[in-house]
Amino acid sequence: MAAPKGHPKWGGRVKGTKNRPHLGRQALIDSQIKKATAELAAATTPEAMTPLEAILLCMHWAIDRGDHAAILAAATAAAPYCHARLAIADVRVTTTQAPMNEEQLAIEIATLEKRIAEAKRLN
Repeated sequence: MAAPKGHPKWGGRVKGTKNRPHLGRQALIDSQIKKATAELAAATTPEAMTPLEAILLCMHWAIDRGDHAAILAAATAAAPYCHARLAIADVRVTTTQAPMNEEQLAIEIATLEKRIAEAKRLN
């Protein structure tokens, strides 16, 4: 008789538990974010602050509070300042050559096969 999956008595590691190296890295990242936020707040006055600096400052405060909705809103607002919007590319294939008849195609194929053979010989 097998125990149900995740039975507490027979234990094992709980899914999603952080290990020591992960916790150390996360603490270092958190301290660096706090330091950067404090430096940014001390270095800039509201009059001299650019819109991007203000948005990033709000995002760092939201990170400190753990407010994910505010983080997402600030990141969305800062994105146009940091990253270019991808343009839609025109991917139509057009040809300027006139259609070939059977004889012209055979000549073209022979020429290409000759060039391939020469390339193989050189390599």
